[in-house]
Formats: sequence, structure tokens, C-alpha cells
Amino acid sequence: MWQWRIQHHEPFDIVTCLHQLSADLISREITTGESANKIGAFILDCHRSSERTPHTQRDNPSADHGQKSEHFLKRIGCHSPHGGILIELQQGPIMTDFVTIDINQGVADVRLNRADKYNALSPDMFDAITEAGESLMDNKDIRAVVLSGNGRGFCAGLDFSGFRGMAGQDNGGPINSRRESTGRTPGNLAQQPGMVWKQVPVPVIAALHGVAFGGGFQIAMGADIRIAAPDARFSVMEIKWGLIPDCSLTQTLRDLVRMDIAKELTFTGRIFEGTEAASLGIVTQISDNPLDDALAMAEQIAGKSPSAIRLGKQLFEETWHSEPNEGLGLEASLQGQLIGKPNQVEAVQSNFEERAPRYVNPD
Repeated sequence: MWQWRIQHHEPFDIVTCLHQLSADLISREITTGESANKIGAFILDCHRSSERTPHTQRDNPSADHGQKSEHFLKRIGCHSPHGGILIELQQGPIMTDFVTIDINQGVADVRLNRADKYNALSPDMFDAITEAGESLMDNKDIRAVVLSGNGRGFCAGLDFSGFRGMAGQDNGGPINSRRESTGRTPGNLAQQPGMVWKQVPVPVIAALHGVAFGGGFQIAMGADIRIAAPDARFSVMEIKWGLIPDCSLTQTLRDLVRMDIAKELTFTGRIFEGTEAASLGIVTQISDNPLDDALAMAEQIAGKSPSAIRLGKQLFEETWHSEPNEGLGLEASLQGQLIGKPNQVEAVQSNFEERAPRYVNPD
């Protein structure tokens, strides 16, 4: 948690507030300019809402203004101590219309939130997913992530309006991202929503229900672990539109299935269900309640040494396709970073003392 304070005098200057907040967020490297603008837009919306708030002191402009300002401050989650406005913001994710993040006891519950469109991938949705993942990278309080979709399914793939543009049915064109890459996630701006979860330093568990088609399927493949409903439906659907999968599938599916399986799914675009996905190795396990089980697994992981969990993920991500000596060398190097350190000592002591461990955030 960090605090943001600006000095102000009556009347309350919303424009100055927004400019100072955005500049300070960027200078602290807490968020990008675009995200800061989204925060500013939210604050401005709150302010406009406060302007519409009923009040009783219409004959007293000063009191009226103070009441509206107080309503505005409550809406954006801050208070007004002597000499200025104090806004408290949690470092890390910003909640948007397209992706929500709720952090509880070290578990980040990340949900695609375009339920009315089956969480289909519009330009804003592409951007929001990548921004959500990148916002978690530096948060040392996070021990595990659960990625799921609100509504009837995980993600139906690319928003169909983008295909109308490709087919010349309107004046549109292929869907392009509207954000500039931060350079923190490999790939182009369509590949990053899948790749970003491999860059998050803690385990990411995807809870899959309904459909995961096309780009949605590829995003799910970026998770470390996938728990799916038995009747969840999957498809590498790009062939239906005369395309190839280009949202990072080459870097994820190769670790899960044989090449001939990957080719067959890509060439046919056929739809298959969760039980077959498990038999192919595409999902880790089947569950009648994938979200509940994913959260339970994340809670279990969050109870382990965060230092060992993070280095364990790093070990596999960096060595899975490496030469033997490189992998063996990294095993020894990372183990040396753990042995004798506070969290490793705590793991041993808590086991011998038969109590719950008390771990500290990793460096």
C-alpha cells in the first residue's frame, strides 16, 4: 500500500487532482500512462457522479461544494486530512471493465470480464489481459494466480466483428492492439495475452468452463496448470477463418502434446471436450467445479515457501528446452539461493515444530 497526497484549497480542483495523480503514478513506475489515464477516467466519473448527488444545502454554495467533495472522496477511496487529500492505492493491479483482479491471502483471482460477449477478444480485451498479467509481476505479496472467465465460458476467441473487417464487409481491418508494448512480455501485442502468464513469477492456474476457442484456447495454454470442466469445449479454431494460430500457441502447446496431435487439432479445428483434453495432456485435471478447485490449489501453493515456489517456476521455464548442463547448472545455482535463507529455515523449523509456517515475502 502506498499513499498519495496533494495539497488543495477550496474550491476542490479536479483537473489538478487528475494531472498530479497520473504524473505521480507514472513517476513511481506503478503503472503506464494509459493505465493512469484509466484511473483518471474512473476518478472523473466518480466526480461527475458526485456532482449529481442530491444535497440539501442548496442555499449554501460553500457547504454544497464541501458535501460534493466529501462524496467524491469517498467514491474514490480516500480521505481528506488537514492540509490535503490522501489517496491510498494498493500497489499492483488496476481493476478494469474487461479484467478484474481480487487479491486475497496471497492468491490473485483474475477474471476475464466481458461475459456478455463470452469474453471474446476485442482490442481492449487483448490489452487488458496483458496489462493484468504484467501488473502482477512485481507484486511480492502474490503467491499464486487463478485465471478464469466470468459468465458462461472462459473465452470464445476473437471478437467476430474483427473478421467482418477481414472479409471486407465493412471498413474495418484486422484487430490491432491499441497499447504500446512495455517490453516485459515476449511476442507481439496479440501474442502477449498468452505469454504474459509464463512471465508472472508465481504459478498460474487456469480454471476452464464453457468454451476456450481460438485465441481463448491459446491464452489458457499460457497457464502453468489447467483445471477444466468435463464438458468444457476446446478448439484451435483459426482454420475455420482461413488462418493459423498466432497468439503464442507455438510456445505453449509444444510442451503439452506431441507434434502430430498439435497438427491434427490445428488442421481440423475440431471441437473437443475436457475429458479428451485431459487424455491428450492439454489440461492437467478434470473437475466438476474447476474454479473452486483452482482456488483451493492456489491456496495450497500459497502456503508453501514463496521463495522456493518462484524459483521452481523459473527453473522449469528456463531449462525445459535447454541443454543438460544448462539445466543442471541452474538447479544448483537456484538451490544455492534457497539453502539457509529465512524461508528455507522456516520451512524446516515449522515442520519439526508441527505448526503452520510463517514465511516472508521473497526479495
